Amino acid sequence: MKVSIILPVWNLLDRTKKTIQDLYARTNYNNYTLTIIDNGSTDGTKEYLHNLKDKDPKIDIIVNDKNVMGNIAWNQAIKNTYDSDYFCFIQNDVLFTDNWLTKLVNTMQSNPKLGVVSPTPLGTNLCKESNFHEYAAIFMGEDRLVDKDGFHGCCYIVRKAVYEKLMEVDGYWIDEDFILLWSDLDFIERVEHVGFETRIAKDNIIYHIGAVSQKLLPEVQRNKYNSYDEIYFWSKWELPVEPYSIADGRIRHLGGMGMRLKRKKVKGGTI
Repeated sequence: MKVSIILPVWNLLDRTKKTIQDLYARTNYNNYTLTIIDNGSTDGTKEYLHNLKDKDPKIDIIVNDKNVMGNIAWNQAIKNTYDSDYFCFIQNDVLFTDNWLTKLVNTMQSNPKLGVVSPTPLGTNLCKESNFHEYAAIFMGEDRLVDKDGFHGCCYIVRKAVYEKLMEVDGYWIDEDFILLWSDLDFIERVEHVGFETRIAKDNIIYHIGAVSQKLLPEVQRNKYNSYDEIYFWSKWELPVEPYSIADGRIRHLGGMGMRLKRKKVKGGTI
């Protein structure tokens, strides 16, 4: 099965190097490509990526003149690698454990109903980057799937059939009307509404620092984008901009709050 690994970057060259180096060191799955989208970096990232591409035929580079943000970048990479069986999205602030990609593929292969699978992330509140790999061994468990509705946006693998179904129903893969946040929550709801399941793999651990690219933006701009995305999310799902009643229906943990989302027509389809 061919896997398209997709990594959007915007500056932060040192972090990008660490993530790519750890990916090389911890990946024993051979049938993959790595598409890196450079969103207008100005710190030497572009030159580093092209040098990397010259050395590794698995790598493809998409260069944008400006920061188009993650959602547009992800759709660009999906389009360019649509011959893949799976699509694995990573951020440039993650580190991996041995055989991480093999484990993700094996988990997907074990159940055709699985649409999205995420590793279990450990954050800076639990361990330091320097001792992550040692610390991760403590958290390895025997049960592969631990959270029926689990999902982590820093690293996840998606079955191609998910994108085929989303395009059939909605006419798009990832909603580019979101600017910065909330799109991953929107995406996972759409995935489950078209009949696929989501899982977190307990035996697959990654390290995630969190929001490193977002912090490059001025705080005022980040807050503005977040407010827009939040309002758009609730409007799209026909919910008030506040915690929704969970008196009945399934419980979702969105932004730390329990929500029940309703189906509605969005962009030419019904989810």
